[in-house]
Amino acid sequence: MERWEPLPQLRLWPATRARENWSAGTLFRSSAEWFWRAGQDSATRDVVHLTGSGQAEPARREAAGGGTFVHQHSDGTEFAHGIYVVTGFKAFENAGGTLVGTGLTDGIGELDETTGGILWLNVRAIPSSGPTHDAVLSVNCALPGGRPGIEEGITLSVGPFNFTQHGGATVFHVLRGDGD
Repeated sequence: MERWEPLPQLRLWPATRARENWSAGTLFRSSAEWFWRAGQDSATRDVVHLTGSGQAEPARREAAGGGTFVHQHSDGTEFAHGIYVVTGFKAFENAGGTLVGTGLTDGIGELDETTGGILWLNVRAIPSSGPTHDAVLSVNCALPGGRPGIEEGITLSVGPFNFTQHGGATVFHVLRGDGD
């Protein structure tokens, strides 16, 4: 798998760079950065903040990557912080859409490569203290002209917490590689 340097911090558009499985030989690669409050648990009102990068190959059902997390209680106190690593690819659903014509840029790739969708990954959260926790992370991107019903942001299911979208933005890029 090709490895990329972490993305620079983007002022307005945290983004995911991806390559989708348009044909059996096409790779899907993903790099991502999330900022602000990325997910909130509805039962506790706790919030999780994520940053990350990685890549995935749906045809091979492979993924790699990781990032950092901060879990805060609803009163703003920190509950845990640490890193997470991608331990497996679950699925990718292409929802279409594009940023072309919106006047927006994301600093990742070409606007005509953008698409919406949902990427599901298995991850392992490794806090700075305490036990590790296996989780499921989804990266959700809703773009103009794409399938309705996708809410922008991330979800993270870990232990008793089910963090749902609470700010942030993502963008997938479908890239053609050598020989495609």
